[in-house]
Amino acid sequence: MKLSKLLLEIQQALKDLKQARTLREEDEWAASRDPKTQVETLNLLRSTRQRFEEAEKTMTRLMTDRNARYLESWSAEQWIALQRNTRYHRARSAFERAYWYADEDRLNRVEALQSASATLQDVAGQLGTDEPLWWDVVLAQVRALRQLQQDQEAWQLLRKIDLATAPLKFRPWIVAEVMRLQNALGEATKADQIATAILQGEFGQDPEALLAVLELMLDRFEEKHQEAFQTQAVAIAREIESRFGSYWGRRANRMLVRRSGGGNAPLQNLEVSIRIADETFLKGEWKEALTSYERALEVAQKANDQRSQVILWARTAAIYQQTGEHERAARHFSRLPSSVKRKRKQGSLRSPGFPISKQRAGDRQTFQTMPIANHLRTFCNVTPIMRGSTRSDWQAQLLSGSKGVWKPPFLWPWRFHSKRKSLRLRPS
Repeated sequence: MKLSKLLLEIQQALKDLKQARTLREEDEWAASRDPKTQVETLNLLRSTRQRFEEAEKTMTRLMTDRNARYLESWSAEQWIALQRNTRYHRARSAFERAYWYADEDRLNRVEALQSASATLQDVAGQLGTDEPLWWDVVLAQVRALRQLQQDQEAWQLLRKIDLATAPLKFRPWIVAEVMRLQNALGEATKADQIATAILQGEFGQDPEALLAVLELMLDRFEEKHQEAFQTQAVAIAREIESRFGSYWGRRANRMLVRRSGGGNAPLQNLEVSIRIADETFLKGEWKEALTSYERALEVAQKANDQRSQVILWARTAAIYQQTGEHERAARHFSRLPSSVKRKRKQGSLRSPGFPISKQRAGDRQTFQTMPIANHLRTFCNVTPIMRGSTRSDWQAQLLSGSKGVWKPPFLWPWRFHSKRKSLRLRPS
């Protein structure tokens, strides 16, 4: 095998490994796992491992072949560096593979983590702390040991790291691992102090470090069942999305929803209740979504939150429309415009909206906030005649001068009359 072909094989393996990591990050904290994605990712990672193993064998052969003409442009140090990097990424592929094994495949999961840890330890022994790869290797080894529940070994390894000499990009990751291990070893006070420092930005701004703090707050909520911890977790999830965008916000929201007890645990925080209901809505699980919205409505009623009650009422109506229970949907929808209009005149309420499903897990969970009685696009995802349509397929044109009575979406004709304006639906 020529050097160029060897490098292409390694590049392809790295590309597949990056794809597997993205799939793992999108799957983390999801309510359910797609079996097809699980099988495909495991097969992808097995192929990646095979590519790395073949590359290592080829490198060993080429390094010992003094007659190979393509060795002339590469020094021994370069070959050794390439070999170490390849072994490090092979260990990473084992770590990623461990994540995708189901609970009944625990032995395979442990074997993959042990393989990753052993390879990383071997590579770390060949590196000096002044080499950039050393930091990647040690952090990966700490994470593998933590996944193996070998917290003491991981802590001893972390204690060897001098944070002051660490590259800037590694500092928040190192501190996050210290916080996790302190918490696992029973040092809750120290872990909370580190979490406060991360939130104050003492170690830089990093989304993964903030996700670790969010996880810690949810741990505290599960331990003590105090609403203050859940409120703090909601604030951190908002901060993550505000600072780092919709992708990280989506990951934070998934963790918050999954760790907050789903639909069984009693919830006191209204925003968490709504987030849980919206998550089931976005997945199209209508029965579960109705139950979750009803629970959220109870919390909103206890809190006397009129705005949230109207929003939850509207989303419940949308589910009835989606499931074909048109009479119930009609009763819900017919009440909303007057209620929303009355509250808006008082200046105390904005128009309710609906969560809009997105194709990618990393996209922002957005909410429409236009007036329900005056804007057709709110109902594009819940109206039979509009289902499957896109903005390029249809458009709503506002016209003035007509009066009429508001009707539920499933009764909308080509021309729809509202109290103030009329809508004409036509192909674009």
